[in-house]
Amino acid sequence: MAELDELQDEVLRGIGRNVLNLQIMEGMLKFIVSSTGKFDSVMGLPQPTKELEKSIYRRRKAVNRLSMGRLVDNLSKTLQFDEADKGETAGSENEFGFEISFCIEDEDFTDELSQALRGIVKERNDLIHKRLISFDRKSVKSCRELIMELDEQRARIKPLYEALSAICLSLRDYFKQLKDYADSGSFAEDLKRAEEQDEDGSAHS
Repeated sequence: MAELDELQDEVLRGIGRNVLNLQIMEGMLKFIVSSTGKFDSVMGLPQPTKELEKSIYRRRKAVNRLSMGRLVDNLSKTLQFDEADKGETAGSENEFGFEISFCIEDEDFTDELSQALRGIVKERNDLIHKRLISFDRKSVKSCRELIMELDEQRARIKPLYEALSAICLSLRDYFKQLKDYADSGSFAEDLKRAEEQDEDGSAHS
């Protein structure tokens, strides 16, 4: 009986550990997806810095409603953002705005990361909606089997967790630089110069 009690405790620790790490990964995905892409133009607005902050907030609010599977799909598109996409976007509008991308040059790594993340999403859904339902907490054999599965899952989660964490750290550093730029006089000067160029271009067109 003592052995079963210990196994049950170990199962609960393993479930809590894996589910927590998966939830943190979902949070990191939300941060990455909401922090990349094209943000609304702030040119011509009376308070451009505040409007940019509102644009970022709206993006994050919308992303928070996405499922983990949708987040992984969005991440895949973000990581595969290439120079052709940049050129097409840059030439589409004559506006002063922000576009943030985070792409990895190693396409094989990107594909492997996206595929592995999709696999982890499936594993999480199976764990919550199927595996735990079939688990017999009063069986020593069932406890041992689940503990082994959870340990194996943890090993698959760890490198993906670390990869997402590295991307988040890079984006946080970029946003710190962006905030410093927005708080400086350079942002207002560049925005004013862009508006004047746009007006000159309209006048000669």
